[in-house]
Amino acid sequence: MRALQSVFLVAGLLACSGPPPLPSEPTEVRPFGPYHHRTTGLVVPERVGSFERRGVTRYDPGGFSISARYESIEPQATLTFYHYPAGGSREHSALHDLEENFESAKHVGYRDTWRARLVHEQRVTFEINGIEVPGVHAVFRYPLSKQRVESVESHLWLFAVGDWYLKFQASSPREEARAAFEAQKRFIRSVEWVVPR
Repeated sequence: MRALQSVFLVAGLLACSGPPPLPSEPTEVRPFGPYHHRTTGLVVPERVGSFERRGVTRYDPGGFSISARYESIEPQATLTFYHYPAGGSREHSALHDLEENFESAKHVGYRDTWRARLVHEQRVTFEINGIEVPGVHAVFRYPLSKQRVESVESHLWLFAVGDWYLKFQASSPREEARAAFEAQKRFIRSVEWVVPR
């Protein structure tokens, strides 16, 4: 139980590193069934493998920037999924600014959070929704401390799809890290949308 509480606590802190702040208050919605992103048609399902959706947050009135929180019991893991537009002009696609946005996400989400240690970082390509999508992946570890009874492993993924980003932050106890890593990769590959933009 303590392990699961540790994971949820880390996930709560990581959830604070969502999309850039927008002029309105974030609004939590609790849809029945899948949630559909109005602009891209991206589907946010209730369940993906062992992950169950706990809530969806809209960061602006039009619902352009959203996130969804998921929890898994077996393996123990939390995952927050973000979908938001690339900033700047139309000439600058998400891919153009991928590295810069990834560095920003790393610093906001992991800076001094229980002495997070970056242990691995690489460019990746995943097939998502039937197309090859470029991205970047980083792994962080949180050692034992007074606040936590066990170490935690956390993953940050950022993918560029046209003018949009897909970002995933997942955490699990180190003892379940391998199974959780496989579960989060299956989650990422399962993402679908109606019209890639």
